[in-house]
Amino acid sequence: MKKTIFTLSLSVLVFTPIISSCKKSDSPTSGGPATTSSTTITGNGNPSGTFNGILYYGYEVNGSMSLYVGAADFFNSPVSFNPSTQAVATATVNSVSLNSNQLPYNSSNNNYSSFTTTSLGFPPAAWVVNGAGIIPSFTYTNTNAMPTFTGLSSFPSSVSRSQNLVIPIIGASGCDQIQVQVNDSTNKTTSIYVAGGSTSVTILKDSLTKLNNCMSGSISISLIKYNQQTLGGKSFLFGTVYITGKNNVVLKQ
Repeated sequence: MKKTIFTLSLSVLVFTPIISSCKKSDSPTSGGPATTSSTTITGNGNPSGTFNGILYYGYEVNGSMSLYVGAADFFNSPVSFNPSTQAVATATVNSVSLNSNQLPYNSSNNNYSSFTTTSLGFPPAAWVVNGAGIIPSFTYTNTNAMPTFTGLSSFPSSVSRSQNLVIPIIGASGCDQIQVQVNDSTNKTTSIYVAGGSTSVTILKDSLTKLNNCMSGSISISLIKYNQQTLGGKSFLFGTVYITGKNNVVLKQ
């Protein structure tokens, strides 16, 4: 299954009415007190507002294999968040750790991230940022529960690329936004974002025809919970992501 982790590109994370969400958890910060603020979710599940940092942790399960991820992007000027077109990080800090695991700095995309098969022990997620420049130092523990999904059996085993694809979403809970993604065997992909309360997604045939026919495609789903906090006078968006999917999906004309 193609890794879909909410790449500040997450993946993850339209529906119906605007919803207000996100549980909050306050922890002391060295840059000033934490301010709890509710996050408004837009029609396709994107959180409104602008942010100087986006920090998320995720869990992906693919059959018997599990992958854990922690990642953080920082910005000199606040950016709005859209996971499908996310801006490249522009700010750096001295260090970032998640549950006492330091996240390596990746110069290729200017962010801090770790992908591992070893459990990172979340939730909760205890973040410690040693700031620099415009980004303050802070600690914050995100206690949001991991979203859950029990409806994988409702995903189709074959997809006709010449027809619109309607995928039911059954058994999704604890999320603000959902991404459903179809991948072919050459890593071409098409995806759609909907709000956490959606009961189905529709991927148009115009998007599916860009994929290749294959016997080993996949359909993945990412469920994201958002948590907006003001720390040291700056706004940060925390995310909790659960990813799973169905392999060996036939993509045909």
